[in-house]
Amino acid sequence: MKRIVVFTGSFNPPTKAHLAALTTAMDKISADAGYFVPVAGKYVRLKMLEKNDGIILSDNIRLSMLKAMAKTDDRIKISEFELNGGDSFRTYNTFCEIRRENPDAEIYHLCGADKLRSIPKWFNAEDFLKEFKTIAFCRNSNLSCFNLSAGIKLYVIATGLYHR
Repeated sequence: MKRIVVFTGSFNPPTKAHLAALTTAMDKISADAGYFVPVAGKYVRLKMLEKNDGIILSDNIRLSMLKAMAKTDDRIKISEFELNGGDSFRTYNTFCEIRRENPDAEIYHLCGADKLRSIPKWFNAEDFLKEFKTIAFCRNSNLSCFNLSAGIKLYVIATGLYHR
């Protein structure tokens, strides 16, 4: 069965650490493909306001940067589903769209370990956790601080990489 790793995020800006996390995850599970799925600017602006971070790159700049990064590995693709208004930034719906496009694939969700606590609060979280596996990357291999919900199929990659 084909395997796909999907990495969603603001990628504001995309970094070498994002690329390394995706390629490492793809290598660890012998994935056939990896997707960067950048969210639309509306979400990025909300996120940056919460962080009190004034730097907001346009959708076109973030997309161009991700496309340049994707050229380093033929397995990497970019999904513009969320940039094009795909279902109001609902991760579950994005993953269902990728599955619809790849019905023969096992799809893995790649996220930073810091996002694990929020997954149970997501739209359709229970279905998401049943239907997709999660790969978490972290700065170290200690996940003892996380109280993971039942049902999260978790693979841990301790990359030692930093986002910024």
